[in-house]
Amino acid sequence: MKTKRKFFPANTADIPALESWLEDMALEGLFPLSFNGYYAKFRQGEPQKMTYRIEVPKYVQAEPPKTMRETYEDFGWQFVCHMWQKYYLFSSAEECPIEPHTDPLVQREQLEEAGVCVEETALPYAFVISGFDYLNGLAGFREGLFYIQDISSMMVAEYAAVKEGAYCIDVCGAPGGKGLHLAEKLGGSGSVQIRDLSEEKVALIEENIRRCGSSNVTAKRWDATLTDHDAIGLADLVIADLPCSGLGVLRRKADLRYRMTVSQEEELVQLQQKILDASSAYVKPGGALVYSTCTVHRAENEENVDWFLTRHPEFVSDMQRQIFPGEEAGDGFFIA
Repeated sequence: MKTKRKFFPANTADIPALESWLEDMALEGLFPLSFNGYYAKFRQGEPQKMTYRIEVPKYVQAEPPKTMRETYEDFGWQFVCHMWQKYYLFSSAEECPIEPHTDPLVQREQLEEAGVCVEETALPYAFVISGFDYLNGLAGFREGLFYIQDISSMMVAEYAAVKEGAYCIDVCGAPGGKGLHLAEKLGGSGSVQIRDLSEEKVALIEENIRRCGSSNVTAKRWDATLTDHDAIGLADLVIADLPCSGLGVLRRKADLRYRMTVSQEEELVQLQQKILDASSAYVKPGGALVYSTCTVHRAENEENVDWFLTRHPEFVSDMQRQIFPGEEAGDGFFIA
């Protein structure tokens, strides 16, 4: 790949100018690969000229990679440029949406007393926190009083509208955020089983269950592509948050913009359909299956829903929502 070095013509504290400059670069077909020290210097209040390393893939000059073009072609080129420069280019790892497991107002006061910046979100129980060194340095996190999860991911439990006493299965659940959120919604009643493929992922789920002290949550190792005959027709709610192309979280996983190919996306669609087939068997009559991905790729989202409803006429669609990156300060996400 060819690389070019570009100097930002103002200081890094001038955010509007920075965004405008990045948009101009995107329109020229130049997409930033790294922001050498941008956030560190910004946090420390050291506005100065910065060097940006701009990657120009040899197969791309005036347009994004092929997989990105095909994903966004329905929305228009200006939309692509806007999303690319505003939401996909900046890492927001130091701004963590949290979901408290205690009274939200009490948790907020405790965090602010510890010197943490706390901002409200669209959900009354969720906050965005920043201004801390590391999570394990926060007593509330160590004690399991809150959990880190993107606000778009939190919408899965919101739309699921689970009722107290329900039995829920999360078929691809590591590290456990959505399952623990459901358990919180259940108010200690019912039960949630969080599953994943490997021992390592199940161990991670179990670690988070212990830290959060969730008594109504268990973990199980299971290959989601296979039907678990012991679970057929038992679940009030099945969560299928499945492996996907990740095109809604490029700001967190920037390398995906160059590694993901059209053929890989096609393979993912086949995998998703196989898991949806198996997972549908666990839903009891009157129960619900929630399908979600962290992508904006229609073949993995709306087209998969159409495929599923054709194959499983016993199900009907209650809702579908495509969340774009930046909506409510969250990642790109799809829920049906």
